[in-house]
Amino acid sequence: MDFCLVTMPYSRIELTSVALGLLQAKLMEAGLSAQSVYANILFAEKIGTLAYTRISLFRPRLAVADWTFSHIAFPDFSPDNEAYLNLVMTMNEVYTPVDRNKLEELLWLVRNGAETFVEELSARILESRPRIVGCSSTFCQHVPSLALLKRIRELAPDVVTILGGANCETIMGRSTHRLFPWVDYVVSGEADGLIVELTRAILEKGRGVASEHLPTGVLGPVHRVIGYPGAEGNGSNDVPRAINLSMEDYPVPNYDDFVKTRGEALSIRDQIVPGMTVESSRGCWWGQKKGCVFCGFNGKGMQYRTKAPEKFVAELATLHKRYGIDGVETVDNILDMNYLKTALPMIKDAGAPYRLYYEIKSNLQRRHIRILREAGVIWVQTGIESLNSNILKLMNKGCKSYQNIQLLKWLREYGIRVHWNMLYDFPGDQDDWYEEMVNLVPLLYHLQSPVKMAPLEFCRFSVYHENQGTYGLKLSSSSPFKYVYPLKSRDMDDLVYFFEDEVRSAHEQNPILAFLTERPVFRTLRRLIYSWRDFFWYRKATLSMKIQDDQLIIDDTRPVATSACHKYSGLKRDIYLAADKAPEKDILIERFSINGASRSEIEALLSEIITEKTAVEIDGRLVSLAVRDPVPDLPTAVDYPGGVVIHKELAHLVKQAHR
Repeated sequence: MDFCLVTMPYSRIELTSVALGLLQAKLMEAGLSAQSVYANILFAEKIGTLAYTRISLFRPRLAVADWTFSHIAFPDFSPDNEAYLNLVMTMNEVYTPVDRNKLEELLWLVRNGAETFVEELSARILESRPRIVGCSSTFCQHVPSLALLKRIRELAPDVVTILGGANCETIMGRSTHRLFPWVDYVVSGEADGLIVELTRAILEKGRGVASEHLPTGVLGPVHRVIGYPGAEGNGSNDVPRAINLSMEDYPVPNYDDFVKTRGEALSIRDQIVPGMTVESSRGCWWGQKKGCVFCGFNGKGMQYRTKAPEKFVAELATLHKRYGIDGVETVDNILDMNYLKTALPMIKDAGAPYRLYYEIKSNLQRRHIRILREAGVIWVQTGIESLNSNILKLMNKGCKSYQNIQLLKWLREYGIRVHWNMLYDFPGDQDDWYEEMVNLVPLLYHLQSPVKMAPLEFCRFSVYHENQGTYGLKLSSSSPFKYVYPLKSRDMDDLVYFFEDEVRSAHEQNPILAFLTERPVFRTLRRLIYSWRDFFWYRKATLSMKIQDDQLIIDDTRPVATSACHKYSGLKRDIYLAADKAPEKDILIERFSINGASRSEIEALLSEIITEKTAVEIDGRLVSLAVRDPVPDLPTAVDYPGGVVIHKELAHLVKQAHR
C-alpha cells in the first residue's frame, strides 16, 4: 500500500470525508494504491455513539476532544486534570452536581479507552504495510492525529507520516512540524493539487526529499535543518500555503471505504443514517470581497473558485448512482449565486433526486428560495448572527436586519429548515441595540428560532485576530489548551485556532455568566430566545395569511397576538401585500399616494398594521411578518441531508424529533 489516509475522531461519523475522498481518488487516478481509514467510526463503535456525539459537541475552544487523546501524544505531560475539568465545566454551561459527575466519569472512561484504541488502530493500519500514513486534521482532530502518527512512528519507523487539513494552515502547520518531530511532512493549504507529486517524491526519497523538490506549502524534514520558508517572526502567518485555483481537474470523490467501514461496524451501523459530502466551490466570495470580521474560515485561502455547473451536476449523479445515498451536504462556505441560474435548475430538471444542504447568504430574494426548494434543497445554514443592523454592521455582514427577517419568512414559506445562531458581545456593541432585539424577538415566534445564542469567539485569521489593537483586544490561546499541549504560551499561540481576550478573561471564571450579570439585557434576550424555540417547535405558534375573495385573512397564535384573526381589505390589504418586499416606508407612502390615497390615510393604516403586530417597521422599512398559507411542514432532525446518528438510547424519540 502506497498511502493510507486517516480521519481521526471526532469528525462526524455519519458523513463522508470529502478530504479523504478527493485525495484517495487523486492517488488512485494516478496509478498509486491508497485506502481511507475512517477511524472516527471505529472509535464510535468502541465507546458508543452517544458518548462519541456528546464529546464531539463540546465547543472546540474547550479542547475536550483533544484532551481525551492528549496523554497518548504526550505521555510525559502531567497537567492538573481536575483543574482542567473544572475549567471546562465553568466555560461550557452550568451543570447540576449529579450531571457534572456523570459527565466527568464519561470523559475519563473515553480517555482511558483512547489508549487501547490507538494501539488497535495502529496495528490495523500497519497490516496493509503502507509506506505513507497521513491524517487530515480539522478542529477537534489535531491531538488524536498526533497521537496516532506518534504510535505509527514507534511501531514502524520506516513509515513516512504526513499531517494536513485546516489545523495546518500557515503558522499552525509550521508550528506543528517544528514542535512534533514524529510528523515528517506537513501540508499547509490544499493538498489535492499536490498529493500525487508529493507522494511520488516520498516513495522515491522517503524523508530525504530536497526542499526544491517539495511543492509550495509542504514542510518536510529538510526544513528542520535549513529553516522554514516565510517570515520567521513569532505569530507570523507569512508561511506559504498550497492552493488549487481550478476545480475542473477534481475527480469524483471515492467513498468506498466509508461505506465499507460503516457496514462492518455491526454494533452501530444501524444507528448511522449516512450523508454524502460534495464540493461545488471553495473560498468565500463575500470574504474575498470584504468579509465578516469574526470569521477565520478558509485561513489565507479566501480566493473564490467554483465548479462548472455541468461538472457538479454530473458528480452528484455519479455519487448517487454509486452509493445510493440521497442526502447530500455541500461543504461550500457559501452558495455560488450563478448556481441559481445554472446548476440548481439542472438538478430540478433531473427530478430533484437529492436532499440537499447549502450555506447561503441573507441577500437572497423570494424567487431564489423557490429555486432552492425546487432543486431539492431542504436545509440551509445562513450567517444571520443578529437581528440588529448596527450589530450586523459591526460584523461586516453586508446585510441588514430586515433582510434576515425576510429570509426567515421565505424559508418558512417554502418549508426549508434553517440552522442559524445569534451571536453577542462584539467589541463596540451597545446595550440599546440588544434592547431593540428584546422588543423584536416576540414578534417572530412563528419563524425558525436560532439554534443557540452564543458569545463571540476569537479565531485565528479573523479581522479581530489580525488587528487586535484596533479593537482594544489582547488575544492569547484559549486557556483549556494549556492542559492539552506541553507547550510554552508563545508556542501555543502559534499552534491553536481559538483565542480569548486576556482583558476579559482575567476577571471572569465563567465568561458567559459574567457577561449576563454585567449586561442584564442579555438575560432577558436569552430567556426570549429559549421561549422562541419553545413556541415555534413545540407550541407551534403561527402567523399565516391567505386571500379570500378580496380579503386578506391573517391567523395569529403568537403570545403577542392582538387578535386571533385579522381581516384586511381594500387599501390596508394592498399595503400589507406590498410590505412582503420590505419597501422603504416613504417609498411605500409615495406609491399609494400616486394611486389616490391621502398620506394621512396611508400613515394611519400603517400605524394600525404595526400596532396589530402583523408587521414591523425596521431599518426604515415596513416588513410584513405573516407567512403565506398553506404553510408546509419542515424537515425533522432525522431528515438532515448530512446524515444523522440515532442513538439506541434515543431511538424511541426519533419519530417525534423536531430539534
